[in-house]
Amino acid sequence: MSNQPLLAIIVKALSGVGLFKGMPVSMLEKIAELAKVNQQKKGAVIFKEGESGDKIYIVVTGRVKIRRKISEKKETVLYSAGSREVFGDMSLMDGLPRSADAIAEEDSVLFYIERPVFLHFLRMNPDAALKLLETMSLRVRETNEMLVTVKGNYMQVPSAPDEEPLVAPAEETAVTPTSGGDAAAGEVAGDMASVAEYKVAIKTKDYVENTGKWTYSRKFVCLLCGGEIQSLVAKTDCIQEEIVDTDMCTRYRLVNPTFYYVVICRNCGYAFPENSMEKLRPAKVKMLKQMLIPIQEDFSGVRTIDDAIAAYRLAISCQNLAGAKNAVIGRLHMILSCLYRQKELTEEETENMKQALECLEKAYSFDSSSDARAEMNLIYLIGELYGRLGHPGKAVEWFRQIVVHPERDSNPYIVNLARDRWQDFKLQRTAGKTEGKN
Repeated sequence: MSNQPLLAIIVKALSGVGLFKGMPVSMLEKIAELAKVNQQKKGAVIFKEGESGDKIYIVVTGRVKIRRKISEKKETVLYSAGSREVFGDMSLMDGLPRSADAIAEEDSVLFYIERPVFLHFLRMNPDAALKLLETMSLRVRETNEMLVTVKGNYMQVPSAPDEEPLVAPAEETAVTPTSGGDAAAGEVAGDMASVAEYKVAIKTKDYVENTGKWTYSRKFVCLLCGGEIQSLVAKTDCIQEEIVDTDMCTRYRLVNPTFYYVVICRNCGYAFPENSMEKLRPAKVKMLKQMLIPIQEDFSGVRTIDDAIAAYRLAISCQNLAGAKNAVIGRLHMILSCLYRQKELTEEETENMKQALECLEKAYSFDSSSDARAEMNLIYLIGELYGRLGHPGKAVEWFRQIVVHPERDSNPYIVNLARDRWQDFKLQRTAGKTEGKN
């Protein structure tokens, strides 16, 4: 492509795509040279869900919506791409079928790059291929390095002074979503810590010793490399809820089970939820093995809240790359937002609530479930997140779905919570409208 203004548009668009972020302009210009022009009338179907993912598209003029059809008359718009924006980019690497439809909302001019042409370009330009792999690996590598740093800092924490207040240590009472039966695979015998033990403030070494009483080591098999992993799990009789927030974030008296919900393989660097059972596709296995690096430090033992935060960040990166279900990634973001809440890091908490909301809404729209109780739990969390993120009107709409749900009698606890929150956010919405009139 010799048209310099158009070439500049493509380079500008590509520079904002995560896949190409950090690439020098000279490489982006070479990639832009591969682009072809495509014109679409308003309403035209650019590609359909399930079709081969063989192109990346760049909008020159017009607008394209990415949608999922729920029924013949109902659809969910995932996002809308305007001028200089990109869609369909992940197909360049994994070649998997499209997960949604792309429809021209207006008469549009698009550029596209075909996957076979792009892969041939990488084979002929090894420097570009290496740079692309480096870009894809960057986030995961940074998280791995942070894990090592966090662990090293924890081992250097000074002992607490001899005179200490009669309160439990901060690491014991992290605000995290209650995990129910997920925290431990089965009942394991163990001595119950006495009230006096957990009320007395403890030093770092005491925290390790006491947490050892409240957990046990369980064997896992890495879903990526097949290696054996030893990781702590909270004993069922030591999981004692203290305070539960309206979004199910929970404070615990003794051990926080969600500190150990993420399992990390030292051999390959893969992190996954302890109850994850889905096998990885061969293409994903190959990609992850190229991108991840082994972890030098041992995270099979006691974790602080900072250890847990680092573990969840790594797990979110890994599960996104692995193509995990929306509900899985949404839950990881929910727990991470709660950990940030305890540390009073409001910006990080809010960002993870937004990510959780996006994933949970997709799970509701696209991942069908025959379990009415689970569906109502999901609806409740979506409504709660909308409310906490400052959208009381949307929160009311979601809570109403639970109150009128045809199988609401199967989940009375959530129905009662939804009624209460429905009223809370109705009042907020009304107050907001009144203030707007004034």
